[in-house]
Amino acid sequence: MGFQGQLSSVNLTDIFQTLNMNRQTGTLSISGPVISVHVYFDQGQVAMSSAPNVNGRPYLLDALVHKGTLASEKADEIAQQQRATGQPLRDLLLAGGAVADYELDEMCAWCIEELVCPVFEWQQGDFTFTDGPPIAELNSFEVVIMGATMVQTTQLIMEATRRMDEWKRIREVITDADALFIVDNDGRANLKNVQTDPEMLKVLRFLDGRHTLDSIAMSVGVTRFDTYAIVAQLVLAGVARPKNAQEIVDDAVTLREQGEVAQAKELLENSLRQAPIPEVMRPLAECCVQLNQAPRAVELYLELIQMAQDQGDLAQALKDLDTVIALSPDDPDLQFERAQVQGELSQVEAAAASYTTAAQAYLARRDIPRAIDACHRAKNLLPRAPEPHRYLAKAYLQEGQTENAIVEYKSLWHALLTAERPKKAIDTLKSILESDCKYNNVKDQVLSHAQNSEAIKTSKAARILVYLVIVVLVG
Repeated sequence: MGFQGQLSSVNLTDIFQTLNMNRQTGTLSISGPVISVHVYFDQGQVAMSSAPNVNGRPYLLDALVHKGTLASEKADEIAQQQRATGQPLRDLLLAGGAVADYELDEMCAWCIEELVCPVFEWQQGDFTFTDGPPIAELNSFEVVIMGATMVQTTQLIMEATRRMDEWKRIREVITDADALFIVDNDGRANLKNVQTDPEMLKVLRFLDGRHTLDSIAMSVGVTRFDTYAIVAQLVLAGVARPKNAQEIVDDAVTLREQGEVAQAKELLENSLRQAPIPEVMRPLAECCVQLNQAPRAVELYLELIQMAQDQGDLAQALKDLDTVIALSPDDPDLQFERAQVQGELSQVEAAAASYTTAAQAYLARRDIPRAIDACHRAKNLLPRAPEPHRYLAKAYLQEGQTENAIVEYKSLWHALLTAERPKKAIDTLKSILESDCKYNNVKDQVLSHAQNSEAIKTSKAARILVYLVIVVLVG
């Protein structure tokens, strides 16, 4: 009979023991926050487990390669043969004489331990037991299948319990899974006091401050659990230590100079999780720019800008904003923030120009309220600047607020007069109205106001006076 429940209320050890004691046959599916694992029981013993594809190969094949039992080329050949024929992986390995029967059983048992033991640590998730033959999810090339000798459930429970106890001790030593460990001169001196074995030597070669422990486990073919246990032992012996943030930054700088920008970025990303500080964030952002990863670079620079503003370093915030705007030139919010920083730095003209640029971008996105706000801010900084009035009028027109638009166009006219001669100003006004305004009644009212203004009358009177003087002189 099947059953189901939640890991928060039932211990997984109890479930395995129940299935073992009742000699049940069926599939136990455990779904965690990230992945799901399916374990098939035959008369209470573990006969099969789901497994991920690793390095383009079934999990078992990749394990055989990393253990040195199977050459990489041979593993790829068998994987291709399996895809072509659909034969079970176990049959192909034994038929070709790639491994002996007992070796394959040992490796399958090892794989199942590595796949299932970590599940015992899960505190959240759901489980379901389905009676009968293996469920559809176990009908794939990647599953690990035991032969006649299955994994003893009691043995698996004992190994999982041992690992959980050991993990507690490991995490007291390795507090950050993303830390990058190194063996320095002092560590090498202490190494003589440690009894090494082949697996430890494999791990030691990768303790260069550029690899996470998870990546080391994948690279050297040592299990994740054993890799962490080895490094914890080396830390306690004074052989290995985690690199500090500045050491990682220095290493990343060297890699960038050598053209290894992607590797430098990977180092800095790991370091950022340990130390989210500007000293790490800035070189990481620069790496992202070099790698044309603009969204990530923008994300990092925005954090740097916020940090600089919080510390009162507005000059640095403005410098970083300029960098971000170059990466994302169509984002009006960046221009708006730039204007705010420039205003705080008393860069009045620059701030007004940035607000106006932001307003234009908001108009292009039809975000009229934000465009109006940006224009008003620009007007408050430079009341006689023409551009804020122009784009504020344009925003009002898009909202159908023609009366407000007329007011702003009249203000635009007076702003133009502060920088241009009346005739030139009227020509500029006509050009703007022709470009921005489709309402003839608005254009007529604005041009009538401009042409009847004192500036135009004075200009006409001056031209007449000049003409009369010329006539008198010529006469």
